[in-house]
Formats: sequence, structure tokens, C-alpha cells
Amino acid sequence: MRQPAISSEPKAAPKPTPYDLIWKKSRKLLMASGFAGFTVWVICAALYYWFETDNPEMMYCPDDAFEKHHACWNRFHSIPAAMYYSVLNFFGEFPLADQHSLGGRFVGGFIQVMGAAVMAIPAGALGNAFSEVVEKTVQEEEPEGPENDEEAQRSNGKPKMGASLIRCLDGEREVHSRQITEDFAVDMADVWFGLSAFLVAASSLHFILGTLKHLPSRLDELTLLLFILDAIATLVFSVEYGIRIWKARQAGFRSSLHYIFSSFGLVDGLCALLPAVSYVQPRPLFRAAATLRILKLERYIGAFSAFKQILWNSRAVLSVTGGAAAVLWVIFSTVMYYAEKDNPDPEMAAHYSSVATSMWVTLLNLSGEAPLCEYTTAGKYISALMGLIGVGFVTIPMGVLGSGFQDLLDEDEEEEEKAAAETGQTGSGEQGHLTEGPTTFRQVVYKFLQGSAANQVEDLNPWERRAVIFERVIFLAIFVTVMAAILETIDGFDPPGSVNRQILDVIEIVATLLFTVEYSLRYFVAPEAPEWAEKGYVSDRAARWSFVTSIPAIIDLLATAPYYLALCGSSLADQYDGELRMLRIFRLLTLDKYIPSVSLIGRVFTKHAKDFQLAAYAAASLWLIFSAAMWLTERHDPTQVDDYKMSQRYGSMLTAMPYTLVHLTGDYPLIDYDFPAKCVLFVALLFAVGVVAVPTGLLASGFTQELKKFREEERKKRTAAATKIERAIVRHIRRRKFRKVMEEKKAQSLSFARTKDLVKKNNPNKIALVDFLEQKTPAGRTFKKVMLVLIILNVMAVIGESMAWVKKAIGSDALNGFELVSVMLFTFEQLGSGPAGPI
Repeated sequence: MRQPAISSEPKAAPKPTPYDLIWKKSRKLLMASGFAGFTVWVICAALYYWFETDNPEMMYCPDDAFEKHHACWNRFHSIPAAMYYSVLNFFGEFPLADQHSLGGRFVGGFIQVMGAAVMAIPAGALGNAFSEVVEKTVQEEEPEGPENDEEAQRSNGKPKMGASLIRCLDGEREVHSRQITEDFAVDMADVWFGLSAFLVAASSLHFILGTLKHLPSRLDELTLLLFILDAIATLVFSVEYGIRIWKARQAGFRSSLHYIFSSFGLVDGLCALLPAVSYVQPRPLFRAAATLRILKLERYIGAFSAFKQILWNSRAVLSVTGGAAAVLWVIFSTVMYYAEKDNPDPEMAAHYSSVATSMWVTLLNLSGEAPLCEYTTAGKYISALMGLIGVGFVTIPMGVLGSGFQDLLDEDEEEEEKAAAETGQTGSGEQGHLTEGPTTFRQVVYKFLQGSAANQVEDLNPWERRAVIFERVIFLAIFVTVMAAILETIDGFDPPGSVNRQILDVIEIVATLLFTVEYSLRYFVAPEAPEWAEKGYVSDRAARWSFVTSIPAIIDLLATAPYYLALCGSSLADQYDGELRMLRIFRLLTLDKYIPSVSLIGRVFTKHAKDFQLAAYAAASLWLIFSAAMWLTERHDPTQVDDYKMSQRYGSMLTAMPYTLVHLTGDYPLIDYDFPAKCVLFVALLFAVGVVAVPTGLLASGFTQELKKFREEERKKRTAAATKIERAIVRHIRRRKFRKVMEEKKAQSLSFARTKDLVKKNNPNKIALVDFLEQKTPAGRTFKKVMLVLIILNVMAVIGESMAWVKKAIGSDALNGFELVSVMLFTFEQLGSGPAGPI
């Protein structure tokens, strides 16, 4: 029998799966951040247990039967129970915020400010690694070529018509223009865009007011006017739709069909036909079609075209991550159904009565929401797992729009910077008045008021150090007066004639005088500020007027005006004493002169004005359309939640829009919706939330970029403000300081080496102990591992001790003995490795 030939070549290693690559890529970050997150989690849960275990507001009774038999329990009765509510806080959800004690609120505040950022690292790392691996794998499998580019262009391009009228209606400028006078001409594309925007706004407002059941009689004339404008809009858009079909028909039958079934053609048809039908059959669906008219402006703005391009460019990542998210959704929905279908709380059991009903709340959990929290023990573990793992995967499709839009902005900014570099333009002009140094008294004062932006503490000129100190005094005065204004709102804190009242009065007098001096000096040096000359205010009087009418100067004036009004005996000071005192809070905005924040936000809005307009238009369009959809689906819903029926919340567009906006921001305080409304919110959760969040992402990224540029500009100013001799002296002083530190460090090293040799010679046992504690010996490394295990066991013991059944099973004596042994070992390690150790 012939034996089969055995190949001598080694078998090729199996190709790693994407999940192997994800683990390999993010393993170290997951391990490190996971340990840090777990540590913060356990500590916060222990603090919650400490503060809330005796809080009567945290008692929970699933139903009346439990309350009747006194079987209720505290939600924070143990550290494991507190860990579940802590993890909800880490995800940004605070379902029990109103019931926390003062200490619990401080813990919740810490979690919101610091802890949530630590806990978000593992989920973010997992999601980013998944997205990067999938994108890289798909790029390797799908070769790039001109075919894909052409297909993308076909998908993104809108139908092109050859007729000049259609080009004008599409917003193409310089096609039709009318000469009004010799020096003034009107482009008809701009006229059509303005008319369309006006008619869209009028018809949308007519529909919104038409949903009110009881319209005030004083709005009758406005309602009639809006009705006429809505009829004109229907007529104009119908004529436009007919013209477009007629022009497309001239190019052939297929061209007309291509237009009718294109995205713009469908919008034009729905905007023209359905509102027209509503005049004959006034059904709510036909009336709500008026909100679709806002999409007609897409031809001229192009916001959704940008999002369409983003979706097309991210189709590979969306297909894979979307599939993974769908699988996780179904799995967790099924598991949560079996875990919660027998929940003793009837409300909780109703939300998990079937897998289909479970999918709604599970979808919210996977998107980072926690509208329900009274789960069974199994449900708590599963929902926590959804937050730790599932959110990182499921939120990828939701974040694609925001990140893709930001990528487009980055590309546009790179192109602008490249064009500016080619033309030889510079990003920021240097302020020449600082390079030459101040010569007049007014210039000296101006430089003094710039604080640390133009002065240095180490400078030889003592006035530069005093300028920085003056800046810090202003900081302190602002914060002290703001805190004083906050304390005054506490009942009984400052009764007339009390010591507290006298202290607050002294603070107010000193701070007001200080702010008055600063305001007067800034008024005096206003002509030296370069920003006024750049705006065309070249004379002293014009510069000072511009300063007085600027927002920071108005804030300064309003912050000091209440004191002078009271000093002059004005009745306004007594009549509006509380309101005028609260104006001091606005003094925080005056810090913008020293630590720019509001001005940087203004720079972001100015620089990315077009981008914010695109994002705002897209967000407003989705808000209006989804509000109409929620009005259609919920206006007759009798479900009552918190003393209000859903039909009351969504009975009109005016009441439906606030709730819809809350949902579009990703928050779901209400979840008891009908099935059609859940379908609407499902679509909103997948796509609209990402679009609505784009302006926030733009502001955050733009602020970071502007802050970086501002710091670079300030560094250049400080460099230019110092003379060559001053810079040389400062460098010399720094070199001397550095040399002194290095010499001291070298002397310490030599002294330590001599001491170590002496100890090694006289007492070798101490050296052996040091090597043992520093893990230089096998026994030391083993001891370190034992100590690590001991730390983990101690944490588990503390957690178990908070649980009555664990404490009863193990016994208090065993736990106390283990604690004694642990303390002794920890004390030995601390004494041996501390500063007062063997050496």
C-alpha cells in the first residue's frame, strides 16, 4: 500500500482573527486602565456604602407586599450592591441623585468629574481598537481603484441639469442676475434661496401652531398670515416641482425618472404634493409633511451631503461594527429577558415581559443609558457588563458621523494652511509694539496690566514681578467675591450686624476698589491695545469708546455698579438688592482677560462659522422632523408617567419638541412609549444622535486647537517682550540653577554609596533585607506576589464583611484574625521600605 507523501514544509501559522488582533492591540492599555478603573470603582463603592447604608431615602420596596411584611432593603446595604449603582454613575447616569445624602452627593460629584474619565478608558480603548482593526482588514481585502471613486461620486452627486433655470434653482450663482442700479445687481439664485428659506420657515411655523388645541385669540391674525404663506409655499414648491420634471423630461424619459426617484426629487415631491393634499384631506400625516420642506434647503447648504459622504467612506467599518452591535443587542436582550421576567417589581417585569420588549431597554443600556436600575442580582451583573464591554462596540456606529465630520474639517483646515503657506501668509501677526519695549508711561502701564502674558517673575525689572503678583491678586479677589456672593444665598449665614456680614462687607469694599482701579487703568491704556487699532479705532477717543462698549468692560462695570448704586443711596440698590449682588458672579468672566476661555470659544465660532452652520442646519432639520414623528405617534398615548400622560407631553409640536431634543442628545428620562414611537427613537438613536452631537464635538476640538495656538502666541509674546540682555541673563540663571541641582544630586549619590558600603561592611543583614524588599532575590519577588494576593484578599474581605450572610458564614473572629495578620505584614513592608528603612 502506497503511503501518502508527507510534506517537509512546516504548516503555516493560522491567520489571527480580528478579535485576536483587537486583544493584542489593546491588551496593555486594557490591563492598566482596567486595574485603575477597578480600584477607583471599589473605593467609590465603599464610600457610597459608608455614606448611604443608613440613609432612609435609599430604602427600596418592590411592591406593597414587601412593604407590608417589612421586607424592604437599603439599596446600598453592602459594597457589592453599592458597586452596581457606582458603575451607573461612572457611565454618566444618576438615577438616585435626588435621594443621596450630602456625603453621597460629594462622591457622585467626584465620579462625574474624575472617575468617569478613568472608567471610560477601557471601553474607549476596546471600541477604538475594534474600529481600527476592522478598517485595516477591510482595506486589505478591498483594493482601492478608480471604480470605487466613481461609484462614490455617483452616490454623492446630485442630478445635473443643463438648463440655466434649473441651475439657478439649484443655487448656482452668476447664472441669472438682475441689474437693479448701475452699481448694484441681484443674483436670482440668492433671491430664490432667501424666498425658499422664508417659505419653509413660515409653513413649518404654521404647522407647529396648528397642532395647538387651544390657540390664543390674539394670535388669530398671525395664524391667518401663516396660512396664506403656507398656501403660497405649497403653490410655489408645486410649480417648482413641475418645472423640474418638465426640464428633466426634455432630456429624456429616463432622465425624468432619475430625478423623480432621486433623493432631491423625492423631497421635492413630498414637499409639494402631501401638504397640497392636506387642504382636501386634513390628516395629521399630510399636515406633518410640511416639516420635510426644511430638507429643500439642503441643495444650498449641503450638510446632509457631507454626512452621506461620511457614511459612504465609513461603509466598511459600519457594516462590520453594525453587525457586531446587532449581535450583542440580540444576545443581551435575550439574557436580560430571562434575568428580569420574574423581577418582584411589577414595573421592571413589564419592561422585560418578552424578548421584543426587552430589546428596547437593552438598546438604551448599550447606548450608555440607564433609565432603570432596580434589577435583580443577575440583571445588575448583566447590565454592568453591557456598560463595561457592550458600549464600546455599540457606540461605534453612532460616533462615525461625528468623527467623520471632524475628519472632513481637518482636511479642509490642512488645505487652508497649505494654501496660506503657498501664498506666503502668516497665521498670526506679531505685535511689533512689544518687541521694541515700552517707552512712554502709558505703554509701561499697558505692559504691566498684561500680567504673565508679557511679564516674567525672574526678570531683573522688579515691576515685571509686581505685574504678575497684581494679576494673581486680581484672580484671588475675583474668586473671593464670587464665593462671598454664593455664601450670601445661604439662609441665616449673614444676618444684619453679624460678624459674617461685616466680613462680607469688607471684602466687597476692598474688591470693588481694586476692580475700579483696574478698570480705570485699562480705560487709560486702551489706545495701546493692538486689537482696537486692527478694528480701525486709531484715535485715543475711538479706542477708549471701543473698550467701554466691549463685552469684558461691560461685565466689569456691571460687577462694580451695585456697590456704587448703594453708596449713592439709589432705591434700585434696595429694590433689586439680591439681583444686583448676583451680578458679582459675572466677575468670573473677567478672568478672560488673563486666562482666555470665552474669547477662545468666540474664535472657534468665528473660524468654523460655516461648519457650525452646516451642523446646526442638520441638527435643526432632524429635530423638527423627529418632533413631528413623535407628535404623530404619541399624541393619543394614554400611558401615564409621573402624573402626566404621554399624550399631554406630545399633544402639540411645542410640547413635543423639548422632549424630542432631550432624546436627540442621547438622554432618555422617558421610556414608556408605544411601538411606533420606539421605532422612531430607534432611528434617532442610530443616526440622529450622532448628527446632533456634531456641534459639541466641533466646539471641543476647535477649542483645543485654538488653545494650543493661543499658548504658542503667548510664548512668542513673552519671548519678544524680553530684551536680548534679559534673555541671556535668564538663561544664565537657569543654567546655574540646573548645575547646582546636578551637583547636589551627584553629592547625594556619592553619600548614599559611601553609606551603603559602610552598612554592608558593618551589618550585611540590613543589605540582605533591602535586596529582599526591592525584589532583587527570588524570595523577595515571591514575597511581593504574596503581598499582591494579600491586598486582593483584603479588598475581598472588606467587601464580604459588608454583606451580612458572608460575615455570618465566615465569622467575625476569622475576619479579625486575617485583618491582624495582614496589618502586621503591611507594617513590616512599610517599615522596611520606607525612608527610615534599614539604610
